[in-house]
Amino acid sequence: MALHNRINNRILKQKLHTTPQDRSTLSFYKYAHVDDPAYWRDQLYIGLSALETLGRIYIATEGVNAQVSVPRSRVDEFRKYIDSIPFLTGVRLNFAVEDNGRSFFKLKIVVKKKILADGLDDSTFDVTQTGPHVDAREFNRLADDPNTIIVDMRN
Repeated sequence: MALHNRINNRILKQKLHTTPQDRSTLSFYKYAHVDDPAYWRDQLYIGLSALETLGRIYIATEGVNAQVSVPRSRVDEFRKYIDSIPFLTGVRLNFAVEDNGRSFFKLKIVVKKKILADGLDDSTFDVTQTGPHVDAREFNRLADDPNTIIVDMRN
């Protein structure tokens, strides 16, 4: 099996637009230690191709960042497959709100140095050292506490 797409992009786009299959577009990312990104790139390509997944995935030693579309009939299989990968178990899948299912026409998985262009170049920074997840109610309770310091890390 070739571990890349060998069909002309024009043909792939035409196939996507003429196939009546409903698709779900989703994204996920996870900072995690990935010991061999090239190995996992190939494993992801094989597994996700079998599930008819299309989209763009970046994988690096620091984790995975993905935007993909999956046949709606295979979303549960997709979830199970992603959960079978040790560093992706339990990752949150973010489903697109406005979605015509025609977001991508091929699967492309690329090994990169970083999964996000965050501008950080400090090898002492460990992206897997995170705080606990809090829901909205708990966040508001913490924000009301005068001893809480909130650091906004968004772009």
